[in-house]
Amino acid sequence: YLKDLYSREPQQVDSLLSTLINPKNALDVEKCLWVICGGQKPEEFTRIIKSNDRSVICGLVWDANFIAYRCKTCGITPCMSLCAECFENGNHEGHDFNMFKSGAGIVKTNLSVYF
Repeated sequence: YLKDLYSREPQQVDSLLSTLINPKNALDVEKCLWVICGGQKPEEFTRIIKSNDRSVICGLVWDANFIAYRCKTCGITPCMSLCAECFENGNHEGHDFNMFKSGAGIVKTNLSVYF
């Protein structure tokens, strides 16, 4: 959204970003939400995100030496792990992932549906 806006009104985007990241200015939550939500109202943005959420939270808790997976392509952070069942049920074809022997952990969501 910002890229498209920048192509039409670069000064407006520059001004907005300068305001948001200037440590001398107070944080403008409304402007931050505008950027995060791609110019949409937060309620509409939330509705769209939730409509695309087809995840199943398995909630599996595991002990040390458990085989787990990390998908670098669709993981939100480098430390998010999936159990084998969640990984196999996700679509990770062509993704950059690794299988590893984990310490203790928990599956909070099937990340493969988000990115």
